[in-house]
This record gives sequence, structure tokens and C-alpha cells, in this order.
Amino acid sequence: MASLAFSIICAFPVTIVASDRCAANETCQAHDSVVRLQQRIQRPTLVTAGDADPACSPTATARLSEGLPHARTEMFERASHFFLMEQPAKFERLLVDWLKKHA
Repeated sequence: MASLAFSIICAFPVTIVASDRCAANETCQAHDSVVRLQQRIQRPTLVTAGDADPACSPTATARLSEGLPHARTEMFERASHFFLMEQPAKFERLLVDWLKKHA
């Protein structure tokens, strides 16, 4: 199987109040390890996120994807940071289809 980059994770404390969301997203977007990884990843990359994620917003997700030359971004509607548990069947179909194309 070809080497694949599956995800880059922005990790923050689970409890983030609304006023902290902006700061958390700015941190996520500006984190130097994300920028360094973006420069190194040249393989097809599947970027997934929940559109209601309080830790990494759709803006942060888009910024991550824009820095990857072969990224495909899939947003999970009405899903949080735990979209994998909230919509497991959709994620499984998406990942299996993506792996068939890129593995």
C-alpha cells in the first residue's frame, strides 16, 4: 500500500467556551507544525472535519486543505469534533472510496 497521510489533528481541551473559539482556531491555523507538515506532504490527503466543530472551525479546515497540493476536503454537516462517532457510516464510506482511489 502506498504511503498515505490520513490526517493532521488540531488538539485542544475538550471544553472550549464560545469566547475561546476564535483563539483556538487562530492557534490551530497558525501552529508552526501544521505549516511544516503542509510543506512536506505531497501525497493525496483526505481532510475531514465537522462543520460545527468548536475546536477547529471550517475556516481552519479550509486553511489546512489550501496548504496541501492534493487535498480533498469533506465537511460533515451538523457534526462536531467527534464526527467519526456521530456519523460513522458516512465516514466509513468516504474513507473506503478514497482509499480505493489512492491506495
